[in-house]
Amino acid sequence: ISKKFKHLMQCMGVKIPIELLTVRKNKGLNKSILELDDRLYTKHSYREIDVPDGWVPFEKSRKSTFKQRVESYLYKRYSDTKDIFIIEKGPCVGMGAIGMYHGTRLIGFHIITGKKYVAPFDGNKHVLYIPDHYPADTTILVEGGMDARALPCTVACLGAKVTKEQAYLLKDKRVIMLPDRSGKCQFIEQFHSYGWSISIPRWKSKDLSEAVATYGKVAAMRMVIEGVETDPIRARLRYDMWTEDRK
Repeated sequence: ISKKFKHLMQCMGVKIPIELLTVRKNKGLNKSILELDDRLYTKHSYREIDVPDGWVPFEKSRKSTFKQRVESYLYKRYSDTKDIFIIEKGPCVGMGAIGMYHGTRLIGFHIITGKKYVAPFDGNKHVLYIPDHYPADTTILVEGGMDARALPCTVACLGAKVTKEQAYLLKDKRVIMLPDRSGKCQFIEQFHSYGWSISIPRWKSKDLSEAVATYGKVAAMRMVIEGVETDPIRARLRYDMWTEDRK
C-alpha cells in the first residue's frame, strides 16, 4: 500500500487489514510478462478535446435555475462541483456536464440529464474516468462515474468490466476492484488475472455512491477496505452471496 493511501486511511480513521498490507501487488504474476500480455493489456492513449462553445465552468457560469438544479443533483450524491460545466446554449442547454481528464488533457464529458448520462468523447475510446486526473498508486476501480466521485483514490471504467486499454493505464498501480451489487459486473472474473484484489463490502447499497449517501464517506471507505479479498474462490462465494441477497 502506498504511503499516500496509508495516510489517507489514517486521516479517515480507517484500519487497513493485515491481508492487504502484506499481499504483494501482482502476487504470483511476473509484471514484465503482464505488461506484454495482449490478453490483458493493450497500449492506449487519448487525444485532447476542446470544451464546446457555451459550456461554462460551474464557478464562472451565471446564476440560473438549472445551475441550482445541477448543484442539488451533485449535493445529493455527496459530490462537489470540481470539473463541472454548465451548458448555457446548444441542444443540451440547462444541463450539467462532468469534464473527464487524463492528466492535464480533457478527454470527454458525462452530461447529466437527470435520468441518465450521455457521454461524448469526440473519438476517444475506452475512457477511464479519473476524478483526480491521475490514478493513485493504490486505486479503487468502480463501474460508474458518480461512484468514482464519491471517494478519494477512485476511478471508473464506465461499464461492467475493465477493458484491456483501461487496464494498460493502471498497469503499474495496486488496484482494488469494487463492483456494483447488481450481479452483472464482470470484475469477479477479471481481478485475479491482473493480480489485483476485489472488495465485497458488507453493505446493502446498490453501489458506492449510494453507500456513501447512506453511511458517510468514512464508514463506506472502511467497509470497502475491510471487504477486500484476494483469493478467487472465497471472492466468488462472497460475491454470489452478496448479489443473491439483493434479489
